[in-house]
Amino acid sequence: MPDADATPEAGWHDLAPAAEIEADGHRCIKADPHVVIAFHTPRGFSCMANVCPHAGLPLHEGEVRGMTITCPFHAYTYHTHTGKNIDFPELEPPATMYPTRVTDTGILQAQLPEPQS
Repeated sequence: MPDADATPEAGWHDLAPAAEIEADGHRCIKADPHVVIAFHTPRGFSCMANVCPHAGLPLHEGEVRGMTITCPFHAYTYHTHTGKNIDFPELEPPATMYPTRVTDTGILQAQLPEPQS
């Protein structure tokens, strides 16, 4: 898992060169203290916390199909751009999503919250 660099602009963190995340691919990236999954789908890039809201387990080894990722532990499926639980949207919380952008220099960034002390 590569480490990401923090940038001073309002919590935006450099995650990786966007070109390194293949179309229809995903990558788990450490952005201390956060760990995020960066997705590259036909809709564009998105970033999700690497935590299943159902049980708090990591999601990055789950199966990605189109714009969904399925938790490898309990098979709950989440939308990779909204975080919505596809299986039980009224009963289960969504996965945490982060604002995502690609800079003019081609770097994928996510806006991550400050660590709580």
